[in-house]
Formats: sequence, structure tokens, C-alpha cells
Amino acid sequence: MKKIAFALFALLLFLGFSADAQLKPNFKDWFFYDVAVLQYLDAPAGMEQQWFSNGHYFSLMAQSQFGKHFALGYGLGFSSENFHNNMRIRTLEQSGDETYHTLPDTSFESNRQNLGYLWVPLELRFKGRANSKGQFFRFYLGAKLGLRVRSYHEFETQLVKQRYYNFEDLARLRGDAYLRIGFDNLSLFASYSFTELFTQGELIYATPNQIEQNSLRSIRPIALGVSISL
Repeated sequence: MKKIAFALFALLLFLGFSADAQLKPNFKDWFFYDVAVLQYLDAPAGMEQQWFSNGHYFSLMAQSQFGKHFALGYGLGFSSENFHNNMRIRTLEQSGDETYHTLPDTSFESNRQNLGYLWVPLELRFKGRANSKGQFFRFYLGAKLGLRVRSYHEFETQLVKQRYYNFEDLARLRGDAYLRIGFDNLSLFASYSFTELFTQGELIYATPNQIEQNSLRSIRPIALGVSISL
């Protein structure tokens, strides 16, 4: 599935750059690259998140203009997200069940969850009046439906590197709301997931007095960053 997703997006990029004159975009903002820092909102007790969690989002867009300053944008996208924290995920060999534990210290070099999605975005676009260089102010508000096509957890120390793939406790579908505000080819970007990332699962967190088990279903990813458009 991962290879299919990458091949499909590469094909779309190729078509976007090499299509004949009739199919080439005749408007700005037909391609976006968003790069953002990530966090889990409403993370369960015991989870410690790292500031360098990052997401990369690519979108190919078409639009339907209505009025002088408004348009409806729609298209297809792909994203890769890396959440760095102290939650270690393991898959039990006998049952295939996934377990979630907080790491007792920071003696690891890398501990992250990587999630990949194919997206179908739909956005309301407001564009200000263009200047003599064709530059304009933008305010885009959108929502997108994502299909998870990749997931793995990576744990690495100086002695070992492990990966666990395809978590069944993650929701297959995801819905995000997002916003872009900017000028010319640069914008501020923000997104928030309004659906559950995990359908089940509990994080085991050991304290000096007890062992807590807290649900992962409250987690909602949020992204803040910048967007580059063509």
C-alpha cells in the first residue's frame, strides 16, 4: 500500500508538470508544500513529547472560481508525520496485540511514530486583489479526509534499532480542519484533527505509587508551520 501511495502521488506530480497546455493550471496555488511542527493534543498522562516532531504535506489542487475574490479548491494530497515522544509501541508475537508503555528514561536516540496518509482536501479560498507582480493576500479555510496508508513505530539506541508496522489500533480514516493565511508564495499553516487518531489502546504509565492505564482515544494531532505554494 505504501508503494502504491508514493507511485500515485509521483504520477500526479508528473502530470502536473508535464500535461499539455489545455490541462496545465492557469491559476496560482495549484501546488502546496506544508512543513510543520506537531503535537498530540490531549495526550494521556505520562507522555512526554519532543519539540522536533514534524510533518510534511503535499497537495495538488484544482479550483472553481465564483465571484471576483472567492474560489472552491479541491484536489489530492499525501503527508508524512513523525511524532517524537516517550511512548514505546510493541506488537506481541503470539496474539498480534499492541501494547503502549512510557519509557523510563531518555537513554534512546530515536523513538517516534510515523504516519502516512492520502488526503482529499476541500477548501474555501479568499484571494485579495493582485498587485502589478501578480501577488495577492490569501485566506484559505479547508477540511480534508485522509486514508492511512502507512504506519510504523521506530525505537533506536546505540545497540538496537526496531520497527513495528501497521498498527491496528489506529483509525483507518482521519478528518482534519486546516487554515492558510499568507501573501504571494508563503503562508502560515495550521491544522487540527477533529476525529480520533486511535480507536482503542491504553498507555501504561508507572509512577512511584501506582501503575496507571490511560486511554489513547483522546489524542488529537495539531500542526503549526509554513506553506509554500506554486
